[in-house]
Amino acid sequence: DDAAVAPLLGNLAVLYENQKRWNRAALLLVRALDLAERGYNSDDLETATILHNLGVVRSRQGKLDEAQKMLRRALGIRQKVLGLTNVFVAKASFTLAVVLTNKGNYDEAKLRYTEALQVQEERLGRKAPEVATTLEHLAFVLRKMKSPQEASVMATRAKLIRAETDYSVKIGVGTGRR
Repeated sequence: DDAAVAPLLGNLAVLYENQKRWNRAALLLVRALDLAERGYNSDDLETATILHNLGVVRSRQGKLDEAQKMLRRALGIRQKVLGLTNVFVAKASFTLAVVLTNKGNYDEAKLRYTEALQVQEERLGRKAPEVATTLEHLAFVLRKMKSPQEASVMATRAKLIRAETDYSVKIGVGTGRR
């Protein structure tokens, strides 16, 4: 029961998660979280990663309240340790927003997507694929909130990024191919 085993269990759980074996992944992540919380500081990034992954798995299992709780904790740790403008904080905010959207909590989901978007644009660039994904999710929430014009602006921005990215990939930009 050494804390050093926690990341290994977490990595194995991700493999099960990728295979859509949610129950097996959840069991390993719960065990990893227990080891991490006993062996690390409760505000450790390893603990945050395990919490984040467990939140994703709980969401996939339809356990949205538990997922939200885990993802809030992960976000809080990442914000405290990494600061508000880190891409891992943006990822945690985005993932929490997905769960909030699935629960119908559109006001907070909009806030979390907006937070993620600001960091992604600053750190990854305005044309990053992650930015397009966040814009798409934000557009969905805005439509649900009866803001069709604002939603349209976000969706159009996302489409432009996707079109530009697809074109860049097709002609080999940045790949060294000619």
